[in-house]
Amino acid sequence: TYAYEMAASSICLCKNNGILPLSKDAKICLIGENADNIYYLLGDYTSERKPDEGTSIFASVKDNFKNVIYSRGWSFDKKENIRIDTNFFIIV
Repeated sequence: TYAYEMAASSICLCKNNGILPLSKDAKICLIGENADNIYYLLGDYTSERKPDEGTSIFASVKDNFKNVIYSRGWSFDKKENIRIDTNFFIIV
């Protein structure tokens, strides 16, 4: 189907060259308004969840790496500074 072709062509597999797994000391900048919001990560057809059920991407990354910077990114209200002195960017 057309949707499958689009999804398959949007995936990029890069050669590892020793980058993965990331070091615990890697500087990571996590960008995305919904990276710290479990509700939006689960999708529209999600049933109500208990308060301590699930973990956001931000919480997971922060638990596994020492140097994590989180930015909601750009919005119409204000522009947040995005740190460029990091080793890796994760965009959600």
